[in-house]
Amino acid sequence: MKKRFILILSVVVFFWGCNNINPPETVLITSFLFSVIDNQMLDATVYAVVTGTSITAEFPDKTDITSLRPTIEMMDGSDIMPASGSVLNFSRPVYFIVTSQQGDSITYTATVTLAEK
Repeated sequence: MKKRFILILSVVVFFWGCNNINPPETVLITSFLFSVIDNQMLDATVYAVVTGTSITAEFPDKTDITSLRPTIEMMDGSDIMPASGSVLNFSRPVYFIVTSQQGDSITYTATVTLAEK
């Protein structure tokens, strides 16, 4: 009986954990980039990779990542804080909260790294 309970509990925890890996479709970030137009210190637009609730981008060595302006696109009707186009310091992870029209919200973590020479 105890083994059966542990097995059922393990399955429930596994599936609950898997459901929290990917955000609900109503609060998806569909595009995250740093354009040359908004970030004039860049030589080229940098496209971030969005995987689940993680956002990663790599910049050339010696890029000043303390005042970057991301361009963020989301599912229609969603809001994001901080807002797309805000000047942000990416020397540490930056957290973005996306809220759908239905009130669902997800926190994304954006991490920026500098390429090694």
